[in-house]
Amino acid sequence: MTEDIKKPLETTWKMGEPNIASAHRKNDEGLCAFHTCENTFSDPPETVGWGGLKICDGCSTKIDKTMNDVNKELDRTRLEQLSLYFKEPEES
Repeated sequence: MTEDIKKPLETTWKMGEPNIASAHRKNDEGLCAFHTCENTFSDPPETVGWGGLKICDGCSTKIDKTMNDVNKELDRTRLEQLSLYFKEPEES
C-alpha cells in the first residue's frame, strides 16, 4: 500500500454536537444543526440531512465535497487492490 492511501482524509467540518437533542434545538431556533455554524435558514430550509436535521447550504456544500473526496479515495484504493489481485505472478 502506498503512503498516501494510509493518510486519513481531513475535513474542514464536523458534527460536534454532544447530542442530537442540541442539534434539534438549534434547528428549532432556525439555525444550522452543525456545532459551530450559526447560519439561519431561508424559507423553506436549504437541506435536510441526517435524521431530519436541517443544515445550511454552506455546510451541505462542504459535506458534498468531502463525500466526493472520500468516494474518489475509495475508488483509487479499490483499483489498486484489483490491480494487485489480477497482477501476473512473478516467476521464481
